[in-house]
Amino acid sequence: MLAAQQAERVAIATGLLSLLVWAATSDLTGICPQSVLGLDVLTAALLAVPPERAGAAGAIAGTSNELGNALGISPLGATAALVFRLSGPDVAGTLNETLAVPGLAEGAAESARAAFLSGMHVAVVIGSAASFAVGLLILRLVPRAARVSQAAPASRSVR
Repeated sequence: MLAAQQAERVAIATGLLSLLVWAATSDLTGICPQSVLGLDVLTAALLAVPPERAGAAGAIAGTSNELGNALGISPLGATAALVFRLSGPDVAGTLNETLAVPGLAEGAAESARAAFLSGMHVAVVIGSAASFAVGLLILRLVPRAARVSQAAPASRSVR
């Protein structure tokens, strides 16, 4: 059981690191693994608790995932928009609005696309780094919590 938990932690840490590297060096396809990573976190949460508490652990992991998505979209989206507005052609506030301007020069359109992609890269790198930091924090704290739950008397029952 302990070996399986350690393997799961190593897999999560490796996935987070590869996501960070992939997001920093690729186009928008680097965003897709984040949704798959959520399944690994749920699996780790379920493996870290006794079977009788798996329902609560799954609920907490699912709620945390939704809360993280909601709180992550706003600042990361704002960061991507800020990078676009600072490095774009200053024609309009968004990529779609910029590309819809009649008579837009091809150089300005290409500059807008590059600025949008740069904004997305910055947002994905920040999100990946934050996820990696949280993963390291979990790796640091989960063994301590596991020791506490294993030290609890066997006579106590969960109600």
